[in-house]
Amino acid sequence: MKLQMVHYVVLVSILAGGIASFVILRGDVAAQQRIGIVTAVAYVIWGIVHHAASGDLHRKVVIEYVLVGAVAILVLVNVLRP
Repeated sequence: MKLQMVHYVVLVSILAGGIASFVILRGDVAAQQRIGIVTAVAYVIWGIVHHAASGDLHRKVVIEYVLVGAVAILVLVNVLRP
C-alpha cells in the first residue's frame, strides 16, 4: 500500500510539473509542445513501471498507456499550431 502511495505521488508530480511548466511557458509554443511531449512520455513510463511493480503489467496495459500518451501529444500539437 505504501509503494502505491509513492507511485501516485510521482504521478501527481509529473502531471503538476507538466501543467505548471506549460503555464509558465505560455506564449512559447515550441517549448509548450516539448513540455507536453515530455509529460506524456513520463506518464507512459510511469504507467508501465506502476503496473510492473503491481504485478499486472500486460501487453494491453502497455498499449493503452502508449495510445493515451500518443493521443495527448497529437491533440496538443494540433491545438498549439503556430
